[in-house]
Amino acid sequence: MATLLMAHIHAEARCLGLAELTSNVSKTAEPFFARTGFHVVERRFPVRRGVTLENALMRKTLSSQG
Repeated sequence: MATLLMAHIHAEARCLGLAELTSNVSKTAEPFFARTGFHVVERRFPVRRGVTLENALMRKTLSSQG
């Protein structure tokens, strides 16, 4: 299901003429995003209720060819 949703997001982004996609991604979701072509731009360590969480800002440049 996640792969289908990501394909739809990519198609919609291209229809809108977007050159790149970015997402704030949890540690758990990071491998999925990496498999779909995203790379880590910045690692972040927000603290919520005294617990440090690890996440990442990830980015993917879209090709103009689909």
